[in-house]
Amino acid sequence: MGVPPTAIVPGADPGDPSEQLSTRPASPPAKKDLMSRVTCCVKSLPFHRILAAMALAFGCLQCVEARAEDAAASARTFYVDSDAGNDANDGLAVDRAWQSLEQVEAAELRPGDTVCFRCGGAWRGSLTPASGDEGAPVTYTSFGEGPKPLILGSRPRNRAEDWVKVADHLWATLPMEYQRERQVADLRKYTWGRHQEAGAQVAVKHVDDPAGRVVQLACTQSGERSNHVQLWGPEVPVEKDQYLVFTFRARCTKPFCFPGIEIINGRAPWTGFARSTPADRSIGPDWDTYEVVLKASATSPTGRLHVSLGGVLPAGAVLDFQPQSLHVATPNIADPLTVDVGNIIFDGGAVCGWKKWSVEDLTKPYD
Repeated sequence: MGVPPTAIVPGADPGDPSEQLSTRPASPPAKKDLMSRVTCCVKSLPFHRILAAMALAFGCLQCVEARAEDAAASARTFYVDSDAGNDANDGLAVDRAWQSLEQVEAAELRPGDTVCFRCGGAWRGSLTPASGDEGAPVTYTSFGEGPKPLILGSRPRNRAEDWVKVADHLWATLPMEYQRERQVADLRKYTWGRHQEAGAQVAVKHVDDPAGRVVQLACTQSGERSNHVQLWGPEVPVEKDQYLVFTFRARCTKPFCFPGIEIINGRAPWTGFARSTPADRSIGPDWDTYEVVLKASATSPTGRLHVSLGGVLPAGAVLDFQPQSLHVATPNIADPLTVDVGNIIFDGGAVCGWKKWSVEDLTKPYD
């Protein structure tokens, strides 16, 4: 399983504020190179087949060029300004710039489009680059003067309601909780498929149980990469920005950390629609119930549940995996953290507090 390669294309000078990030498949060969390849391939062919091969090569090249020309003709340039922008704008001019990364993520960018971030601006969050076509990348760059735009993978926690008092002079971030809502799927009776490659060997069988069908995997060798062993579940609908709670029961003769679950396209391209973090504890020899939370990055009515076990399921282990349900959920914090936190930045960077593992390790302010 894989996705088309992408290339990161920097500007001429890494110090140039107009440095660009281009997401596109690897470039097609130049005309001269393409014809040299055709010549090498057809030397031993009859003349009529040589003509056919040359015609095919020129046809493919013309198709690529035509797509690139079409994309160039319809290409748009969008502007994003963290200070003066407004997401109600169309983004198609400097004075009609968008403001947020969320608006950029929601935009249906097409091959050939360009997104320009104002120099000196700063955005907190993440950005998933859109894919382009051969010869027509989607380009992310900057405009204006000043320092390079900053996309910071941090979240603000500057509201009083973000914190709870633990003791005198000791505060903690609000505990993360998810309220279950409607059920998206009852997963107790589905049959899950298994894919293995690159020498991985995992036998699978299904065992019916009153609490739900058990997917039992006996692992001889799980391979080296995550895609070497895969479990494929049923199709489930998902909407962009939804939070989903996946509940399952499991046990394993050899403890290991469950890597999480995702919702992806069931065929190439293997587009991802939602992904969870790993389980918060290892799966051990006794039955236990686990929950992982997925955040949807895109909408799909037909994405499939998918677990990558290659390289993590121990050789010689027998895993009993019993999916239960998938629910829509609402977090108690508007912008929940989906990763572990290593440090806290105070007063715009004046002071940085580093993570400590226990209250006893907090020996001074800003620890």
